[in-house]
Amino acid sequence: MIDGRNPHGVSICVPNWNHRNYLGRSVGSALRAAEDLNARGVGCQVIVADDFSRDGSQRLLASMALADRLGVIDPILATGNEGLAATRNRAMRNARYKHVCFMDADNELIPENLYHFWRAARDTGAAITYGNLVMHNGERSIGLLSNDFVDERIYDMNYIDAFSLVDADQVEEFGGYYGKHAAAHEDWELLLHLCAEDRLLVFVPLVLGYYHVAPLSMIQTTQFDHSKMRRVYAQRKSGLPLGFDGRRIYHPDIGWL
Repeated sequence: MIDGRNPHGVSICVPNWNHRNYLGRSVGSALRAAEDLNARGVGCQVIVADDFSRDGSQRLLASMALADRLGVIDPILATGNEGLAATRNRAMRNARYKHVCFMDADNELIPENLYHFWRAARDTGAAITYGNLVMHNGERSIGLLSNDFVDERIYDMNYIDAFSLVDADQVEEFGGYYGKHAAAHEDWELLLHLCAEDRLLVFVPLVLGYYHVAPLSMIQTTQFDHSKMRRVYAQRKSGLPLGFDGRRIYHPDIGWL
């Protein structure tokens, strides 16, 4: 953890494991977002945390860092494969800015909109600030993700992706991402944990980026057992904590909606 993180900027964190072919798109969009933020007087850092890839990702990241005219790319290379939760936590520990935008290595930011999500996160003090993601299958847009506020549906299925802004200080205070009973669903576990701790989650009615759906991705090809998640968070079927208000919608140019 970095003491005294700078609140006036965004650390864009891209966990990567064998996604070399997609890094040009994801990191390229992050660099364009950094350029837009810098033009507005807001700082930016682009962390790419590689989890011991075997597809030449490290060499490509080294080339990207050398060619980075903004000087914002910060590659972090693991010496062994540790999994998604550990990779996200490692990236967050190296974030210089309080607000961290996590995006998967195959996804894509809308550069000019990240500034507005940062403003919303700054204004509200939310633990997580999220917004619409356009799902794309390589040929066309097929729907929206992360396009609603939090209610009791979150216990049955996660509809809010990790592609969002987190307050690194708050998330680390509660232990960061955890994967022991939530492999490949660490983002869902974190959401439920923050709900249980009565932390603020804010939906911004803007598009943060593109969620690219690959036919051979882990989410598409793997059957997941959600019973442990429900055992921890929904065992009593008592609903969300009494003090938790998930219907929080905020636009930085308008205020609370």
